[in-house]
Amino acid sequence: MLCINNILFFAQVFVVSGMCLLCRSFGLAAMVSWLCLQSILANLLVLKMVTLFGLDVTVSDAFMIGSLFSLNLIREDYGRAACQQAILTSLFCLVVTILLFWLHMAFTPSTSDQMSQHYQHIFSAVLPIMLVSGCVFTFVQIFDYYLFGYLKSTMGQDNLTWRLFISLASSQVLDTALFTYWALGSWVASFISVFFWSYALKVMITIILSLSARLRLSTGELFTRFSRYVQI
Repeated sequence: MLCINNILFFAQVFVVSGMCLLCRSFGLAAMVSWLCLQSILANLLVLKMVTLFGLDVTVSDAFMIGSLFSLNLIREDYGRAACQQAILTSLFCLVVTILLFWLHMAFTPSTSDQMSQHYQHIFSAVLPIMLVSGCVFTFVQIFDYYLFGYLKSTMGQDNLTWRLFISLASSQVLDTALFTYWALGSWVASFISVFFWSYALKVMITIILSLSARLRLSTGELFTRFSRYVQI
């Protein structure tokens, strides 16, 4: 079972990485869409804990780091203004998602409804954590935005892999500390243990994503064939 979890972890990271590269090749709209989806997934799925490499960790970290990875690529390819709009868009999508979840639970279920109690059980625990996690998430996004901009101005256009790694690894120190203390305070037994091992796992994800930035997918021919097939 533990071995399966490890395999699934790497599969998750490679899917996130591949989707980042695919959306990058499609352009800004695709990148912002993927960023917003990851921001929702990172905060919605944050309470699921699994055992990876003998450690109890959450498996939503790949979405958190993937969102920052996407944000930095937007900054790299489209500049500051596009990056700022992407941060605001992901924030609005996250806030509206929380609001819509709350409205959904506020509906009075019909007498034949069999799922409302399950939704209530899940989201009554998730929404408060999601709200706190979203605040931490947005703060870390802003921190990463300024840090990546600073690295770009000091290190130049080259060394994208190193700039991504330094920016993501640094921002994850802040994210792990704030989230573990603020959002998961009542859910964990040892802050130091959870912080250390969660951060170690995030560094592993960061290395994989940073190295993947060396790849550039060319989807022009694929998109042309798809357009012909569906007659766009």
